[in-house]
Amino acid sequence: MNKYVKNNKIIEATEKAYNCIYKEQGYELVEEKKEEVKNISKMNKDELLVIATEKGIEIPDNATKGVLVSLIKEVEEKKEEADE
Repeated sequence: MNKYVKNNKIIEATEKAYNCIYKEQGYELVEEKKEEVKNISKMNKDELLVIATEKGIEIPDNATKGVLVSLIKEVEEKKEEADE
């Protein structure tokens, strides 16, 4: 299964389902990095949406890249504080 994104909506689908259904609806493949080497402020909005979704962050409608970066950083800071 791969992840695909269109606007703020992320779906998981097989490659076959993507090619038959979702591709013509405008969904695009989200490239996942096993090791997050990139700084989140350098990521594009689609990458940030995937990370926010994986972390269970509630994403506001029409969230900007800056809002996503702030939300992810806030969650990471809380996690670090809890680990201390």
